[in-house]
Amino acid sequence: MARDLEKADCLEGAKLIYSMWPGYIERSPHNIRDWCTKHGIEFEIIHTSGHADI
Repeated sequence: MARDLEKADCLEGAKLIYSMWPGYIERSPHNIRDWCTKHGIEFEIIHTSGHADI
């Protein structure tokens, strides 16, 4: 999906809200935080223990 977003050139002003356990970021071989930094995307962790209201 990341490649599709890059190709669509639609990331300007984007923000990623990560609501899962933060430890998953460190365990993943593809660090989403690094990808966000590379593309100038604001990254925020809001752990919700399973459910999030927006």
